[in-house]
This record gives sequence, structure tokens and C-alpha cells, in this order.
Amino acid sequence: MLSREIDAGLAALDRQNALPLLSAAGIGLEKETLRVAREGGVSQQPHPLSLGSALTQGS
Repeated sequence: MLSREIDAGLAALDRQNALPLLSAAGIGLEKETLRVAREGGVSQQPHPLSLGSALTQGS
């Protein structure tokens, strides 16, 4: 799963004390699989097929 790969990569950067470099880069990571429910919380509904893939953009 992609999140495990990201976690592993971040752990490797942490072991090398390189996380401050990532912070200084001015970039962000986003998790597109989270959606907001009408009530304002995180939706517990399955990802709608009409939105495409929950894990890749443009798929």
C-alpha cells in the first residue's frame, strides 16, 4: 500500500536526520482518500466510483 511506502520513506529520512530538509522544502503531502461528510466530519462512506481512483490522480 502506498501509505506504507511513504511511512518507510519518512522513517528513512528521520534516521538520516533529513526531515528538516523536507520541512524546509516548502512542499506538502496530501491524502486524497479522506472526504468531508455533510456534517463536517470525515466521511465513513466508501469512495464514490464517479470520482475515479481514491489513490491516484487522474485514474
